Amino acid sequence: MKKCYKTVFAAVAVDAWTRLLPDVRGGWAIMLASRPSSWLDVADALFVFDLLLFGLGLRWVSHLYEKIKDSIAEGVSPMSAVTNIMASYRFMYLATGWSLVGLSMRIAYKVFVSSAIAPSVVLALAVGVSVYVNTNLFTSEAADMATLNKTDNPAMMNGIKAARNMSFCAISFLLFAVLRFIFWSTVVVPSDLVLPIKIVTVNKFLMPLALAKLLQSLDRRFLDAAMMVTKDSYIEKELKDVDALRALKEAEKSFYDKVAKVLRSSLILDILRYGIPIIMSVVKGT
Repeated sequence: MKKCYKTVFAAVAVDAWTRLLPDVRGGWAIMLASRPSSWLDVADALFVFDLLLFGLGLRWVSHLYEKIKDSIAEGVSPMSAVTNIMASYRFMYLATGWSLVGLSMRIAYKVFVSSAIAPSVVLALAVGVSVYVNTNLFTSEAADMATLNKTDNPAMMNGIKAARNMSFCAISFLLFAVLRFIFWSTVVVPSDLVLPIKIVTVNKFLMPLALAKLLQSLDRRFLDAAMMVTKDSYIEKELKDVDALRALKEAEKSFYDKVAKVLRSSLILDILRYGIPIIMSVVKGT
């Protein structure tokens, strides 16, 4: 998990660097110079901010797992930390899912030639998906929670909602990947380096597609492990099934290690995409 949040911070730094370069196509300087600021820029900036918050959230979750480890060693109930982990994931994936919707609306606006209808369709689709996910996914687990627990079980409740938000986030990544692919395949690059630029920008749709697949594979495993950890333990105020917690942590570790690899590959392509033109301009200048 530590590798992942460090890679996320690196992604934020590279994204900020590329967007602040004065002559970069697609950078904020050129966009704001060529037209007034709009909601398109806001959606872009919010995603970068959300990415930073997601990295901080992963750092916080990593800290909570260390706290759980210490609590178990001391014989103290770690259920408050487990509840905080589930709540953190719940809000992290909800925020990321909706920030991706904002980016998808932005891409739809560009793909369909400044059509105001396209972003509205994307938003309506996202709202429909969100309603479906929250009313139809994992309903049997929610019913089991009500049956098993005579009192409130915030750890399990947040675990179920976190799993639903992971599903919504995976669908948001998929929608963004599809729109990104359409944009990548139709945009005209005014440069002598058309083919190399096309090659080094494949990460723009392959990366969200890979993350959607990874999230979809984690979702069910996360929920099963989260239910096992929280279904009986919260009532008794202690964590009996340490193996279940270990399974939950291992599922997340495997997932975030793969996410880190995907992000690192995307970072390398981003650096090549923006670094090569800069180097070539310097060489030509000398």
